[in-house]
Amino acid sequence: QDEWFMLISDSDGQIRQAAQAILDRAKAERRQLSRDVVAIQGLVDAAVDGSLPHGDRQGAINKLITDYGEFAVPALVAKLGDADNEDAQDRAIYALSQLRGAAVLPLIEALKIDDDLTVQNATAALNQIGDRRAAPAMAHLARDSRVAVNSIAKKFLAANGVQGDEVTLQLAQARNYLANGVPAAAQSDVVWSLQNGHLVATDVPALIYPAELAKSCAADAVAIAPQNDDAIGILAEANMHQVTLIEDALAKGDESVDGVADMVPELKIAAHAAGSKSIVKIIEAA
Repeated sequence: QDEWFMLISDSDGQIRQAAQAILDRAKAERRQLSRDVVAIQGLVDAAVDGSLPHGDRQGAINKLITDYGEFAVPALVAKLGDADNEDAQDRAIYALSQLRGAAVLPLIEALKIDDDLTVQNATAALNQIGDRRAAPAMAHLARDSRVAVNSIAKKFLAANGVQGDEVTLQLAQARNYLANGVPAAAQSDVVWSLQNGHLVATDVPALIYPAELAKSCAADAVAIAPQNDDAIGILAEANMHQVTLIEDALAKGDESVDGVADMVPELKIAAHAAGSKSIVKIIEAA
């Protein structure tokens, strides 16, 4: 506190201004992000509009970062697939790269979109961001038949020193989420999924957010290797872990999980549907 007081009370004001800028940015990052679709669309349109001065485009990107974060990604992803406007595609990639970590998880889901151009540009955006959470998806795309896509994915893997096949990487990430959770800076109020070709955010309590991410990773591994016992087992474990978290929280009177209490029977069914062999592995590992 003494050091911050010194920084914001210096005589010439230069250090104070720098310190205040840091404080303001920290406050902005803690602010509740808006989901105003209309406002987001207007800013995204401005961010990719080549007729606007660079300063105006950057101002729009800055506002997307501070006020909307990950909720700006769906509108930017739509620009990635605009085959009639290559400049808009490039500027959307640039905007997504500035969103950095906030864009990673929705972008990973966007890789499942049934449009080659969108997938190629989403891969390019993830490559520029360089977040290792994209490693399993990139390992999968490195074997993709689309040359433009697999070449970008291979660049990501090489630049980040990623080794291993996509299933192994997905399961390692799932285990990490279950064991260690997520850093505070990576916490979110939503998880992303692709529904009818569109990115959709689903609200989740903070308590079960890491388990939801683990489920997503394990489900992707199962989709790639349906007969993989480890993948099936970790998917079951993630479901059972959520059951425990929710039931313990309800027993303690934690109202934050009231909205997901009805999920418990479904989670139990999903866990047991994995089969006895996978359940036994979970019990033995506990």
